[in-house]
Amino acid sequence: MKKGILALAVVLLFSAAAMASEASSPADVVSGPQGFPVITSFDQTFLDSCPAEVSTGDNQLLGVEFDGTHYWVSGGGHYPHYGINWIYKLDRDCHLVDGCEQGTVSLWGMRDLAYNNAAQLLYGSDDRGLWSFPNSCPLNKTALIPPTGFTLPCRALAYDPVTGHLWTANFSSDIVEFDPATGQVFCRASNSYGVFGMAWDNKCYFKWGYDHPMLWVFSQDGTPGLLFSLFDPVAGAYTGDTWVGIDPIGTDDYAGGCATDWGLYEPGVGAMISLNQGDPMDIIMSYTLCSLAGLSISCNNLTPIFCRGKNVYFQVTTRNGTGGAINVTMAFTGYAGYECEAGNELVVISRAKTVPDGSDTKDYFFQVPNAASPGPYSAKVSFSHGGASFECCMNFTCVQCQPWRAGDNTEWVWEEVSRAEVVPTTTTLAQNHPNPFNAETSIGYTLADAGNVNLSVYDISGRLVETLVDGQQEAGYRSVTWEDSEAASGVYFYKLTAGDFTEVKRMTLLR
Repeated sequence: MKKGILALAVVLLFSAAAMASEASSPADVVSGPQGFPVITSFDQTFLDSCPAEVSTGDNQLLGVEFDGTHYWVSGGGHYPHYGINWIYKLDRDCHLVDGCEQGTVSLWGMRDLAYNNAAQLLYGSDDRGLWSFPNSCPLNKTALIPPTGFTLPCRALAYDPVTGHLWTANFSSDIVEFDPATGQVFCRASNSYGVFGMAWDNKCYFKWGYDHPMLWVFSQDGTPGLLFSLFDPVAGAYTGDTWVGIDPIGTDDYAGGCATDWGLYEPGVGAMISLNQGDPMDIIMSYTLCSLAGLSISCNNLTPIFCRGKNVYFQVTTRNGTGGAINVTMAFTGYAGYECEAGNELVVISRAKTVPDGSDTKDYFFQVPNAASPGPYSAKVSFSHGGASFECCMNFTCVQCQPWRAGDNTEWVWEEVSRAEVVPTTTTLAQNHPNPFNAETSIGYTLADAGNVNLSVYDISGRLVETLVDGQQEAGYRSVTWEDSEAASGVYFYKLTAGDFTEVKRMTLLR
């Protein structure tokens, strides 16, 4: 495959040649050496470029998508189609394969594009409507419903393949998640950037330490104006993770649309593809977001402190870059003591599992028998494939919330659960562990609802010693450690206040 970008003189030569022909005639694009640096902020390396303005002859390109084989680029009614908005289909060598009218009458036409790979549908919007259409010319558009209360155009667009929802923003407007079949809005979040493009990340998000798909926002901020910012669709806020795209000519490029691809654009690579709007030309640039090759497993402990005999929830994320689903025997091993040390095994439970292609997170619970002694435990989740072993380890602390009774649960259990079951149904405060304690102790609690939470420690006279938690928290399982090197031996109390829930428990410090 030809890669790289034209030297400036070659760009101008082909720009002149393109102006003398119609955009529907493929241009013979010559590529030169890459010569671009590595983006060091998050190690996004340059992959490829396409001088799309040269190939199309259109000097006002706006949006870009990749359908697994071809680029699709929206043009905004300037030369050579004055007053008529076109859309273009380019191959990976940047040759123009096809082009047709958008059927839009607004000044700029469609802006950023989004793509539904399963249905092979593109999405586009101008200031008069929102549409889906198959990836072929001429366009067979179907009108969709923009988000309620949103001012068109849907300048930036991204498609979430799990929910079927679109995400959008119009420059500095709120970021909105909506159902294009009804216009119903599911998320509306504040935005401080000049947004022109969006792309859904459902495979590379683990690289930035997240356990769920994320949203990339491409904005005309910075110098050059090619800022990629990571947005958390669960929290409804930017994460602060950013990187800047390359301006191959100078410092005058600005963000247009953008897209992501998983292994079709470049084998084994999660790729970011963007349209730079610039002078002397608009150009498509692409970068490596992450490697999809190989296998890995990671665990996320949701209940670090639990009552014996109760469910302990955790998540297992597998990342499969082998190119297809694989079948494995996944083993859960429980240990007495922390760190999953060999020789401390208590139980091994195995399940046949299918590890799908890409990144996948499942929720599970395990249950330590009620007759088990309070204290430290750990659990390992593991599987083997191709002669290699993959495993992760989690530490837990079991505390006695109620006396053991004959006839109570005596079985170890490990089961997959639905995500809804991971959220606790009641707010509780656990006994600290260890108790009595010498240097530090852990306090666990569960929150059935999101809200303001305060967890504070008091001495025997009722004087506030330390506030451990004070602020807004989401529903779930929590744990906090209290360590006070200046506190004297004696009895202390800790109090949890969460909404209408208040509970106080006693603990003893022994120096």
